[in-house]
Amino acid sequence: MMIHLPARRLCRTVVLAFAVLTLPACNGGRVTHTSGPGLDEPTTPPGAVQTPFRVGAAKVRITPTESQVAGEEENRLLGQTTLQHFHLGGYGFGPLQSFPDPINMDLTDPAGATHYTTAEGVEEHTWLRLMLITDERDNTQVAFVTVDAIGAGNVIQDGIRQAVSQASGVPPENVYFGQTHTHSGADLQGLWGGVPKSWIADLYTAAEQAAEQAAAELTPATLSFKQFETDAFNNYRRPRLYPDIDADTTASLLRAYAADGGELVATLAQYNAHPTSVGSSNDPRLPHPDYVLGLTDTLEAEGGTALYFNGPIADASGSGGNCEGDDYVRVRCRGHDLARAMLDSEAETIAITGALSARNTQVQIPVTNPVFLAAALIGAFNGYLDYSLVPLDSIPFLSEQIAFLPQAIPLATVAVSRISFSEQLEIVTIPGEATNTVGEYIQSLAPDTPMMLFGLTQDSMGYLLPEEEFNYISLAGETGFLVPFTNYEEWISMGPLSVPLLRVLGYNRLFDQDAQANIPPSVAACYGADTHERCFIEDVVAQLNYAMAAYADACREQLGEDNPICGLLAMGSLFQAGGALDLSALSSALPIDLSQALATPDGQTLQQRLAALLAPLRATSTH
Repeated sequence: MMIHLPARRLCRTVVLAFAVLTLPACNGGRVTHTSGPGLDEPTTPPGAVQTPFRVGAAKVRITPTESQVAGEEENRLLGQTTLQHFHLGGYGFGPLQSFPDPINMDLTDPAGATHYTTAEGVEEHTWLRLMLITDERDNTQVAFVTVDAIGAGNVIQDGIRQAVSQASGVPPENVYFGQTHTHSGADLQGLWGGVPKSWIADLYTAAEQAAEQAAAELTPATLSFKQFETDAFNNYRRPRLYPDIDADTTASLLRAYAADGGELVATLAQYNAHPTSVGSSNDPRLPHPDYVLGLTDTLEAEGGTALYFNGPIADASGSGGNCEGDDYVRVRCRGHDLARAMLDSEAETIAITGALSARNTQVQIPVTNPVFLAAALIGAFNGYLDYSLVPLDSIPFLSEQIAFLPQAIPLATVAVSRISFSEQLEIVTIPGEATNTVGEYIQSLAPDTPMMLFGLTQDSMGYLLPEEEFNYISLAGETGFLVPFTNYEEWISMGPLSVPLLRVLGYNRLFDQDAQANIPPSVAACYGADTHERCFIEDVVAQLNYAMAAYADACREQLGEDNPICGLLAMGSLFQAGGALDLSALSSALPIDLSQALATPDGQTLQQRLAALLAPLRATSTH
C-alpha cells in the first residue's frame, strides 16, 4: 500500500461563503450532528475566504502483492486448507471459495499479475480514495470513500466504515463507501472466487491511512457544483420495451477549493456507465480501474484528489473514447474524454452555500433469488456478506467453525442515505446497480434540487430493477444467465421485492414522504386493492417457474436424473401454491431443517417475517 497526496494547483474561480440551514429528521431517518476526535478546530489565515467547511482528501494504492496473486494458503472447515487466489469480479461464476482444496476450484480466471504496465512502462494501479467534509456550524462530518472493485458485501462495508471512523472521528454511519464497479477489480462479494484474507486486511489498513492523512490535511474550503447532460459516454443496455426509457445521461462535478488561495483540494465526480471494457478476453486478467483511471488522472491533473461514483448503471453501458489501441488504451481515453467533458462544460457553476446534514435509514429486504440463496447455502458469501438470521456463533463448536459454514440469507439489511447541502444539492446513495427509472423516482422526491446519485454505495445488492421492468425471461431469446431466454440482470439481483421496499421503507422516509406514497398499482394489487392490474409477484413466480425448469433440465443432463440438487432448481419444488417458499422441499435435499434454520431469533418463520416486512404495502390497499 502506498499513500499518495497530490499537490494542489491554483483554482480558476472564486466561490462564495456558506449560509446555514438544517434538515429535520423523521420517519426513521435521522440527522447526524456528531463531532469526533481527530478533527481539529479550523483556522482561517488573514485574507482568506470565510467558510464553515473544511475538506481533506487522500488516496492509497491497493495493488495486491505478488504473494496474494500467486495464492496464499488459508484455513477452511475442520482444519483443511485451500490456496486462495486473487479473483476479479464480473465474469463467470465461482462460488466455491469457502471449501477446502480440491473442492475449491478456480472456476473463474484469477489475476495473472499485480497490475497493468503500459507499453511506455507506466504502471496503472487500483486505488482507495477518500474525501472528508466537515461543517463547523453544527459539527456535521461525512466521509466519502471509493475503491476500484466491482462491489463489496456488508462485512467489507462495515470494516471500511470502522477503519475510517476510528482514524478520523467521523461517525461510522456517515462513512459512505462506494465501489467504482470496474469488472477488473477485486471480488469483494464472493461470487467470483474471492480474494486472500491478507488483502482484505490490507484494504482496511489503506482506509485507515487515507482517513488519517485526510484528517491531518483538513483545510477551510469552499465548494462549487455543476451538472449537465451528455449521452456521449453511455448507451442503454436493457431490452428497449418502452421507447421513453433510456440511460441516465447526467454528469455532475462537486469541487472543493482551499479558502486561503483557491488551490483545488478534492473533486467528487459522478456519471453512469458500466466499466466493463477491460474484459475477460484479456489474457492474463489484471487488476485495473477501467475508464475510471483515465477520468481520475485527468481530474487530478487540475489538483487535489478525485473520487468517482457511478450512478444508476443497471441499464447503462460505457461508450466513447475512440482512441486507437488495445482495451487499456481505449478505456484510458474514454475516462480522459469524460473528465474533459466535465471540466469544459459550460453549464452554470454554482457556489454551494447550504449547511451540511446527513440522514441514514435501514431497510430489510427478503432475498428471493434462487441463485443467491443457493450461493449462500454453500458458503459463497462467507467473509463478504453476513445475512444469517440465527446467531451461529452462540452455539458451542460452531463458533469456532462459523467462517467455514454455509449461511442462509432470507433477509438483507441495507442502508440508504441522504446527504444535503440545504436546498442546493442532494447526494443520495443507492445500494446496488439501479436502472435510470429507479433514479428518476428518487429525484422526483426533491424535484427542484440538483441531485447526485451514488450507486453501489452503502451496499452491493446486485441489480435493482423496478417491478414493471423485472422479468426473468428474455423475450428476445437471449442467453443472459447461462441458458437461453433469460435476462442477466434479474438473476444477479436479490429479487423483485428490492425496489418496492426501498421506495416504501427507504427513500420515502428520507424525504419525509408517507410510506404508502407513490406505490405502483401492480404492488398495491398484491394486497387486494382494485387496481385493474395483476400483482407483479404472480408474474415473477410464473417467470421463475419457466426459467428454473430450463436450469433443472440442464442440471439433470450434466449430473443425472436422480440428483437432488437438480430437483431443487425446479421452482415447483421450491414454491407452494400462491408463491410461498416451501422450505420442506429444500430440507428434503439438505442435511438441515430450513424451516427452523431460517427462523428468526424470536421464533418467527420466514413467511411470518416476510408478512411483517410487507405490512406497509398492505396498508396501501386501504388508502
